[in-house]
Amino acid sequence: LASVNKELAMTNKRFADTNSKFAQVIEELSATNKELARVNNELSLANEQIKSRQEITKEFINTAAHELRTPTQAILGYSELLQILIEEDEGEEEQIIGNNNPNISSTVKGLDEQKKKALEAIFRNATRLDRLEKQILDITKIESNTLTLGKERFNLTEKIRDTVAD
Repeated sequence: LASVNKELAMTNKRFADTNSKFAQVIEELSATNKELARVNNELSLANEQIKSRQEITKEFINTAAHELRTPTQAILGYSELLQILIEEDEGEEEQIIGNNNPNISSTVKGLDEQKKKALEAIFRNATRLDRLEKQILDITKIESNTLTLGKERFNLTEKIRDTVAD
C-alpha cells in the first residue's frame, strides 16, 4: 500500500507539473491571441486606408482622363478640319495659278507642304494623347477585370520615325 501510495504521489506530482505547464501554455496562448487581435485590428485599419486611397486614385485617374479627352477631341477635330480645308485650298490654288508662273506655284506648294507636315504632326500627337487617355481609363478596367486586349499590326520603323520627328 505504501508503494502504491508513493506511485500515486509521484503521478499526482507529474499531473501538477503538467497542469502547471498547461497553465503556462494557456497564458502564452492568451497573450498571443491578444497580440493577434491587436495586429488584426491594425491590419483592418490599414486595409480600409488602402481601399480609401485606391478609390481616391481611381477617381483621380478617371477625372484626369476625362479632362484630357475634351481638349484632345477638339484638337483632333480642328486638325482634321484644317487638313480638309488645306486640300480644298490646294485645288483652288492650282486652278487660279495654273501653269502661268511656275515660281509662285512652287513657292505656294512648298508652304503647303510645310503646313501639311505641321498639321500631320499635330494630328498624330493628338491621336497619341487620345490613345493615352484611353489607356489611362483602361486602368479601371484592369482593376475590375473587364479589360479586353486587342492585337494590331503596326510598322515599328514608322512609329520610331514619327516619334523622332515629333
